[in-house]
Amino acid sequence: MTPDLVTLDKPMGVGNPIGAVVTRRKIADVLAGRYGYFSTFAAAAGHAVLDILEPTGLPAQAVAVGEHLRRGLRELDSPR
Repeated sequence: MTPDLVTLDKPMGVGNPIGAVVTRRKIADVLAGRYGYFSTFAAAAGHAVLDILEPTGLPAQAVAVGEHLRRGLRELDSPR
């Protein structure tokens, strides 16, 4: 099951007060049309974090670690 919204908070800004919402394009378009508050400092910190994610491979590593966790949880749940 894929969620409609995923929220992220402070750790993604390396200590800076920053948050994010990841969602489907259809939902994002509706939200963008209704709300428009953005902090330029938080945006600059967010851009700096995003600039290092791809070259360091952190998103791919998060996927791999998440799958490892899911496999372990499935094993715990399976009958022995």
